[in-house]
Amino acid sequence: MRVVVAITLTLFLFVGTHYYTKFADSVRRKPKQVATVFDDGSWTLQIEATFDCVPDPDYDRPESLMVQLKGSDIFRSTNKISAGEKITVESIAGVEVGDNDFYLDANLALLEDFEFADSSRPGAIRAKLMRGKQTVADQVYWVPPGETSFSETIVFEVETGGQNENDHSDHDH
Repeated sequence: MRVVVAITLTLFLFVGTHYYTKFADSVRRKPKQVATVFDDGSWTLQIEATFDCVPDPDYDRPESLMVQLKGSDIFRSTNKISAGEKITVESIAGVEVGDNDFYLDANLALLEDFEFADSSRPGAIRAKLMRGKQTVADQVYWVPPGETSFSETIVFEVETGGQNENDHSDHDH
């Protein structure tokens, strides 16, 4: 008799669990579909470093400077970029209404270049993001002494509708 009760109870639990999960799946809300809205403004990114950016193919770093927007390349250089040289990336497509991020990656020295790595002076890189003439982000990042590479992400938010790209900010230079 106990065996019959145990089998009936086990069968009841399995069948009950099956129907409960089937019911729970039928009343669960479907994930909300969010449409990506792109900002059609005229976006420009300016980058300037106080150090040379150099490619180092011996150390699996063929790029001297690389910039990505949300994981997609928008600038990639395998040539030396001299200190103080201003890099301008214009007409950037793919900026979305909402959160965006630019990833900057620079190589400061060759593998055998210990002169820079042993230097006690820190390097700096400035990244300025503009929509038309309006500055959206302007940040200086410091590279600690002894570092031979630089990686940083600039995160910014674009509001719905944006601003007129010809508007001026009190902070524009």
